[in-house]
Amino acid sequence: MHSMKTVCQLTGLSRDTLRAWERRYGAVQPKRDDNGRRVYDAADLARLRLLRQTVTRGLPIHRAARLTREELEQVLREAGESEPVPGLSDLVARLLAATANYRPDLCDEILGLAIAGLSPRDAVRYVLAPALVEAGSRWHEGTFSAAQEHLLTASVERLVMTTMHTFQKVARGPGMLFGTLAGERHAIGSLLAAFLAASQGIRCIYLGADLPPSELAQAALRSNAVVIALSLVTAIPRLETQIDQLCRELPAAIQVWLGGAAVQDLDTAKLPKKCQRFKSFDDFFEQAEILSQTGT
Repeated sequence: MHSMKTVCQLTGLSRDTLRAWERRYGAVQPKRDDNGRRVYDAADLARLRLLRQTVTRGLPIHRAARLTREELEQVLREAGESEPVPGLSDLVARLLAATANYRPDLCDEILGLAIAGLSPRDAVRYVLAPALVEAGSRWHEGTFSAAQEHLLTASVERLVMTTMHTFQKVARGPGMLFGTLAGERHAIGSLLAAFLAASQGIRCIYLGADLPPSELAQAALRSNAVVIALSLVTAIPRLETQIDQLCRELPAAIQVWLGGAAVQDLDTAKLPKKCQRFKSFDDFFEQAEILSQTGT
């Protein structure tokens, strides 16, 4: 069971909004603990997240509150790829301008607005990932320095790690390990994937970049992880060999999930059977959601 404070942190709703949604619209019906304080179960939390995402996309709360979980999910599917809140492209532009001007304080402020005001999935889809990709492109073009790209990455890491810590306080789902193989120094995609998985109640262990397969395997075994999620961004040496070694050192029950730009270069037919490729954060999120519900 979760306190009101925790629910507000995990959904981005204010206390006043949450109370109003309960009192006026019956959005959820929390129980009371021995001291008479509201407490919320996992179903309440999941429903409030769906309601917030649906309202953010323009459906009034008095209508959204009447819908079942399946109906809310259908509304979100029909919303498709449209921005959940007008002006998110401008938010990305402001974030890149703050980066260009070496203003980590403004970067943190803008990212904080995105993470607090959007679902984790939408924050990654519409703000975090687009800003990081654009910063990388500008670095390749020579219009951003390496220092500017690193500044933005560091700001994203700070805000995402702080939010993940809140999620992990109440995580009860299966365990996932996140990192990159030896030679791969780009780990921010792995961190964003961990952020998405953590938002689904999954226990997440983020290890960062440049890890030998044997160490990843040992970490997964000792932490009781059921999945190792790897970010593959660059064509690192011995990529296929490292993946094979990792899979050989893992028991059959532990899966290996692969995402990132370099995934497209892998020959699916030659990948070990325990490997699963993901083309986008959306694909990963959907599979993580299934994992959180079923454990498989």
